[in-house]
Amino acid sequence: HYCSIICSLCYSTVAYTHPLAEATNATIAYRSNTGACSPSAISCPKIRAWDSTDNGAWDPETILPTAGSPIRYLTIAYSNISTKRAIVTQSDDGWLDAYVSYNNTDWTVTNNIAQVWTTAASNKRFDIAFETATGDALLTYGVLNTNTACDLGYKVLPADQLSWVAASQ
Repeated sequence: HYCSIICSLCYSTVAYTHPLAEATNATIAYRSNTGACSPSAISCPKIRAWDSTDNGAWDPETILPTAGSPIRYLTIAYSNISTKRAIVTQSDDGWLDAYVSYNNTDWTVTNNIAQVWTTAASNKRFDIAFETATGDALLTYGVLNTNTACDLGYKVLPADQLSWVAASQ
């Protein structure tokens, strides 16, 4: 069980998850201008893990693969039935990118998983959560579509997989 908190200031967004009392470790995901990334440092999400062993300490920053353009928003979510975690980013180019891991070391990346705009807007247009009974993750987002009857799309990340199931819109 985790409590997700999202903080945003202008275009700098930090998402972190605060574990409840029974959890001992945590991971933060954020955007920063540190490290090497193409086309710019703010195009790659970064993570740091909290290891509660002994007095506790933050692991060094890990740079994940590029989202393709500067990240505007990101969110990290955790499964309540496994060690799986997922990060979703929304970038200047309007595309969402998804990152999935069981261990904070090996990440499966799906670039351009969904498009939410063609002209950058100043609001987050997605959310992600893990279903508590099955451990499946659900990504919902505002669809880039001229059909006014088609406002939302979603993708499912099954509990036992690292790949997302085809979009529904």
